[in-house]
Amino acid sequence: MKHFTYCLKVRYPEVDQMGVVYDGNYIPWLELGRSSTITHFGLTYRELEESGVLVVVTNLTVDYKVPAKYDDTILVVTKLTSLEGIRISFN
Repeated sequence: MKHFTYCLKVRYPEVDQMGVVYDGNYIPWLELGRSSTITHFGLTYRELEESGVLVVVTNLTVDYKVPAKYDDTILVVTKLTSLEGIRISFN
């Protein structure tokens, strides 16, 4: 399936005193990738919830390879990998 890219810039409040992104800040970036992918399909979280569909994260795995630093440009690449019944999987 197609992948979608969300671009962001590391902001000062997202880093520690060494200028490295705090690990907890990666998860909101992943959510930006997931929500922008859903938006690409013409939906919004609000519309999903108003129609009775709740999108719940049941599993999240992050492998840290190289630390992001202050003022880096980050590309969050999201791929919809599975759409089976009520389950949607993203990588």
